[in-house]
Amino acid sequence: MLKRIIALTMTLIMALSVLAGCSSMTAGRIDPIKNNIAEVSGEIIPSDTYQYYLSNNLINYAANILQYYGQNANMTDTLKQILSQAGEDGSTIADSIKKSLMEQVKYEYAVNALCESYNLKLDATDEKTISDNIEASIKQYGSEENFSDLLDVFMIDIDGYKNIMANSIRYQKLVLHLFGENGIEAKIPAQEVKDHYAKNNSLVKHILIDTQASTMKLATGETTDEYIAKKKALAEDIYKKVTNGEDYDALLKKYGEDPGMTSSPKGYVVNASSNYVKEFQEAALNMKVGEYRLVKSDYGYHVMYRDDVFKAGEFDDLTERINYKSKEIDEIIANKLKNVDFKYNDKTLSKLDPLNIDMSKIINKYMEVSERLEKVNTTKESK
Repeated sequence: MLKRIIALTMTLIMALSVLAGCSSMTAGRIDPIKNNIAEVSGEIIPSDTYQYYLSNNLINYAANILQYYGQNANMTDTLKQILSQAGEDGSTIADSIKKSLMEQVKYEYAVNALCESYNLKLDATDEKTISDNIEASIKQYGSEENFSDLLDVFMIDIDGYKNIMANSIRYQKLVLHLFGENGIEAKIPAQEVKDHYAKNNSLVKHILIDTQASTMKLATGETTDEYIAKKKALAEDIYKKVTNGEDYDALLKKYGEDPGMTSSPKGYVVNASSNYVKEFQEAALNMKVGEYRLVKSDYGYHVMYRDDVFKAGEFDDLTERINYKSKEIDEIIANKLKNVDFKYNDKTLSKLDPLNIDMSKIINKYMEVSERLEKVNTTKESK
């Protein structure tokens, strides 16, 4: 059940991130056309973005509840208990979620306002991109009904989905207008963006010689210290071999004990925001391209090799421009929001309070949709 929830969450997140990146309250939803989350100078801000990110937050918590408490947990009550936990300042997790979502609404408003001031509009190509994305999603999920029901779980409808994609495109246009090759704030050549990416990201393979207690396989009469010494000697021997020119990939295939290397044969892309074990991450970011290094961590010994990061195929010019100029972009957004008076719709906020959402109904709907999607995928695989 947990795997199904995580998989279904990721499918929609991936569909929405291709560019970057409703019914009644009984199902935990509000029609974004008839309800607004805020008003600014008479302009109505629809609630679909707020609803989508709220649903993502709650579904992630629900997945954790299922993982730690099992399928028999009372979803709604357990979630309320978790969201009601307060920090030292007295604010609850639910309060933090609401604050974050309200900031997201403000940020999106500022992006759209800036696009309007720069006359950055969606053109026919953009509209076709959105239309093609929806058509591909409907095909992927087997029918418009399946796709619509999946969106229902995320508290949005097709129009809300279109709105989120349109906002994503506007943000891209704004970034390129400000910091593109002919940007009005700074003209940044493509090569400069690539250089920034290469400076801040590493592509690293490693041959892990595992020494964790949970995976130890001691020979008869062998002590733990003897086992670890044997593993250390093996790692040192492998390191010596690769530095003397032996085939790294062949040794990785023979000795490597990290299953992740099978699914990521080109290696791991590592940067400052990655969450790898400390010793591994620090080495990855300090190695030179083509360098080998032997590192010890709680997992064991890592015989590491740094490769050209562009071989991973993960570089994206627009994404890196955003990373490169994130501070400046945020400052421009903050300046746009100065003296902007947001009047939030208390009625809508109350209905969308995390503590008022019946997650049991959402999860039940989630399971119903996922079962249908599994049948669609099974049918595709059998053909």
